[in-house]
Amino acid sequence: MKTRVGTQCSALISGILLLAPLAAVAGGPVGATLQTKGNASEAAAGESGFGLTESALISVVVTRQNSRPATNFGSDVGDGSAAIALPSGWSLTSDFNLPAGGCAMVPTQFDNVGNGIYNIRVAAALCPWVAGEYHYAVGLDNKVKIGHDKINFKGITLGSLAMP
Repeated sequence: MKTRVGTQCSALISGILLLAPLAAVAGGPVGATLQTKGNASEAAAGESGFGLTESALISVVVTRQNSRPATNFGSDVGDGSAAIALPSGWSLTSDFNLPAGGCAMVPTQFDNVGNGIYNIRVAAALCPWVAGEYHYAVGLDNKVKIGHDKINFKGITLGSLAMP
């Protein structure tokens, strides 16, 4: 595969999509590895709405290319009782592969747990949860200051949440 300086290479590794620069010197983005796991928590098929007992949880771990935790990508937002906008740089897409009769998930809370771990609480706000697999993509595109430099972290990963 031929590449040019300043272009990106992407590879799918065990469900983790890593965007890595081929030449960071040319101003290309610096990759971040995102890993995610969905957890139905206390939510179950037939329930809908907001609140801790009707919502599910998506956990995300973000690491730098040197395998160290990528921290400080957003402060805590929301309490689970209403839809929220995720912190700057974060994205959640959940409307592309749903169980029959299912609706997209809506973020209701974002927690920066620390050490590169972030939790996104989601609700089925537009229709009740249905049993099955909800697929989603979590992305991060954020600039952070490290020393005297501003570095742009970019990454996206796919995950699934099984609703009983």
